[in-house]
Amino acid sequence: KVKLHDRVESTNTIISYNWQGKIKEELPVLFKRLRGKYITNSTTYIQFKNVFTGKPIHKIEPILWHDDNASELLYFIMQLIFSGNINGNISRMDYARLKGCFRTIDNMEFRQNFKELKQQIYRILSEQKRKEIDALVKEF
Repeated sequence: KVKLHDRVESTNTIISYNWQGKIKEELPVLFKRLRGKYITNSTTYIQFKNVFTGKPIHKIEPILWHDDNASELLYFIMQLIFSGNINGNISRMDYARLKGCFRTIDNMEFRQNFKELKQQIYRILSEQKRKEIDALVKEF
């Protein structure tokens, strides 16, 4: 499911995620499901779409995650990659991309070590939270 525009704009430009499904049909639905629960109500659809359509991250406004729960955000992105909904590699996750596309509710960069969180994700994140995210991702 790799698309041509997954390629990087230049050798050191980080590109946002690329939705691998039907952008016009699926992204608006995902946006509605996430807004107010996982992403802030102030997040616009344009902002959301830019994070999932392969834009240079220095040109986009990051999505504000509903809190500073980095493990929840990481698990969400991991599940989107695992399900094939977005481009990426679980074993070699791009944490700079993740930090460029998402911020805390206070518009601060996540300071947690995502690599360490990933190694402990099943211990750190509750089973209930994982099930909620799994159910959400399965819709797409």
